[in-house]
Amino acid sequence: MQKSSIVKIILSILAAAAIIFGIVVGIKHISDNKREDTSGTSTSQSGESSSDESGTADQAQASTAGETETETTADATTKADKTTTGKHTKPPMTTKTPKTTKTPKTEKTTKRSGSSGGKETMTYHDMDYSCFDDCAFIGNSRVLDLKNYGLAENVYASVGLTVDTVFTEKASGSSVVIIDELKGKHFKKVFLMFGDNECGWPNTSVFIKRYAKVIAAVRERVPEAEIYLQSVLPISRAADAKNEYGCNNAAINKVNEAIKQLAKDEGVRYINPAASMTDSQGFLPDEAASDGVHLRKKYCRIWLNYLADNM
Repeated sequence: MQKSSIVKIILSILAAAAIIFGIVVGIKHISDNKREDTSGTSTSQSGESSSDESGTADQAQASTAGETETETTADATTKADKTTTGKHTKPPMTTKTPKTTKTPKTEKTTKRSGSSGGKETMTYHDMDYSCFDDCAFIGNSRVLDLKNYGLAENVYASVGLTVDTVFTEKASGSSVVIIDELKGKHFKKVFLMFGDNECGWPNTSVFIKRYAKVIAAVRERVPEAEIYLQSVLPISRAADAKNEYGCNNAAINKVNEAIKQLAKDEGVRYINPAASMTDSQGFLPDEAASDGVHLRKKYCRIWLNYLADNM
């Protein structure tokens, strides 16, 4: 009896234990399933939350960047405004250009070194040289330069020509004696230049008497023409010092006074182009002529300007 009862009790206990174990296993299984569900949900929520937070963060950064850019632009604009309009910004300084006297368009200026070492200014103006078409020029090599530079057409001259040789010499390329070049022509004006090559003559009065013969010869050939006796042009300081053939500015001035008186005595015009190219010391400017005597082209222009303005 006792052993049987004990066995029954043990079996009952084991059955109860098996039931309890089954219940525990079932509860654990249910608990594990709930944990997995909770974990999945949590992970999903976490992912969504992370995505949302990331999107929010990106938007926040974009917004912040936009605001920062706007502020930076605004700051730059503000700084620019302060630079140009701020109270402490001085307006740009402007330098006043001094007024200068303009050289007339019709004049050209030639600067040259005078004999005293200073700079002098001489002007000549462009002109229509056709005003000399009805004029004749007779004289020495200085006159010949007017033709050589193409400034005058009716030029009858030769190197070393004098009041004597004008009746015997021929112009280059011509078969006619220079004084006879006037024959058969109808010039309104005749410009004569003699005296350079006669400066060394011992007697000025001899030169004047023979010059008077030249005037008479011109009147005979072109009686209707107005005759002009030109002054002898000055020479440079260097040429003056050479005193070649007795020609210097003192002798030239003496000859010019005699020519001026001759013009008055003969009833012809005296014209003084020497006045247009004499420096403050009474010499021809150094730059006017390479040899101190024969003029460069621009000084020939000055010469003709003077004649045109005073004839």
